[in-house]
Amino acid sequence: MPAPIVIDVGDAAPQRELAAALVDACTQAAAPAGSDCRLVRDAPNEPYTAIAIVTWEEGGRARVEVGVRRDPVSEWRTRELSFQAQDAEIERFRSVGFVIGSLATASSDDAVPKTAGEPEPGPPKPPPPPATPPPVPIVAPTPKPSPPPPAPLGRGWIGLGGTLGGGLDRGAPRYGGRLNAGIRIVPHLAAIVSAGASFRARDDKGLSAQWLDAGAGLSFALLPPERSHLELRLELLAEQFTAGVVDEGEHASGIRTVLASRAGFDAVFVLVGPLELVLTGESTLRPATSLYVRGERAGATRNFELGAAAGVRLDL
Repeated sequence: MPAPIVIDVGDAAPQRELAAALVDACTQAAAPAGSDCRLVRDAPNEPYTAIAIVTWEEGGRARVEVGVRRDPVSEWRTRELSFQAQDAEIERFRSVGFVIGSLATASSDDAVPKTAGEPEPGPPKPPPPPATPPPVPIVAPTPKPSPPPPAPLGRGWIGLGGTLGGGLDRGAPRYGGRLNAGIRIVPHLAAIVSAGASFRARDDKGLSAQWLDAGAGLSFALLPPERSHLELRLELLAEQFTAGVVDEGEHASGIRTVLASRAGFDAVFVLVGPLELVLTGESTLRPATSLYVRGERAGATRNFELGAAAGVRLDL
């Protein structure tokens, strides 16, 4: 019989009903692996499949640390859970138990796609010139109209747009919006800041995901910024990722904050006066976060994510 998963709930022992709900939910989640769960006080002597440490924090939060036995050292997995004020206490203990059983029996895998292309045909040959060119009448040249003067360049801008990204490595993409602003240090170079939010709708596993980010960096205009032009952009981000799962009426969620970087190009088109249209292509680099539902891998954030955005900005 497999060794049990042992749970340490801290110095203050919970009520018997709450402890039983936590242990039952953990055993249910670990059942596919043939394990059961017990409190430290009820567990036999070693060996154990895993040991879990639960820390209850202020503000309706719980921290779950699970040490899974591996040779030659144990592997530790951590999950942060946040609860709403209206969540019943017994449902919080069930959610914590379910997360313990899932983390103690989790596994992962990866896949890499391939691409291919082909060359384009060359341009057609021009037709031969006529044997005798016809006479060309002499016409006085028409003066070309002078181009309109460029709009005066402001000290910076503020913009708003919609975003589209890859989200997780499986399932639907994520959608959202972003607010950004820039201050020109010199005409072609600007310091920029941004703040964005996006989400991916709940999938068939009951999993939903949200992203919040704030960034700062530099933008460089490749062409004169008084007219329509192209800008290269590089930002350092602080990104907060939140995943939530609803399964058979039970709700669990986790939050992770990481540092990331984002690089892209902005095609800026002058519309009327100081109003500009901005079309963006970009890529984001970040540490990946894997997600599991009932012990099965439900997806992960991408290390390298491609995205696009469109919006308007006002030159100030």
